[in-house]
Amino acid sequence: MQKEERATSSKPRTYVIGEATFRNKEDLEKYLQHILYSYQSGEVLNSQHTRFLLALLHNHPKAEEKFGCGIQAFVVRQNPRFTTKRFFYLVRLDGTEDDFSFKKCLYPPSPLMLFKAVCQRLTGKRMYWIKAEHFRKHANAEGKVQCPITGQWIAREQAHVDHAVPIHLSVS
Repeated sequence: MQKEERATSSKPRTYVIGEATFRNKEDLEKYLQHILYSYQSGEVLNSQHTRFLLALLHNHPKAEEKFGCGIQAFVVRQNPRFTTKRFFYLVRLDGTEDDFSFKKCLYPPSPLMLFKAVCQRLTGKRMYWIKAEHFRKHANAEGKVQCPITGQWIAREQAHVDHAVPIHLSVS
């Protein structure tokens, strides 16, 4: 997605995807929504829309992975978890398929967001086991433990494990 700077900084940027130019990201997003909902679920996009999505996909944070061996077509599919929503699916030349978020092409994640996601993935399993071990050791006959903050007895599904800020003492 190319951003064209105008001569005067007070004028807004335009966005160019392939041969199409948009006044702002909101117009670009509306156009993508229009494409997404102008096809039936399972329908293959026409060549004009395919060229447009190919150009857009270069802006995806995982573009190289998404392109793979090359893209043959794009298909609109119903989201299985949120049935009122649709998404774009790409079909590669080798027959493999993958979905992609056009919003990630428009609003790529910041380095901080990526760092937080990695930290969450790395600590998620550890936190699960810490919680399981705590309940195994300290649960009462009803399977509840006492919350160290509120003092209430809580079930496993009510409990939350979080990081505590370490206390650093300096000795002189």
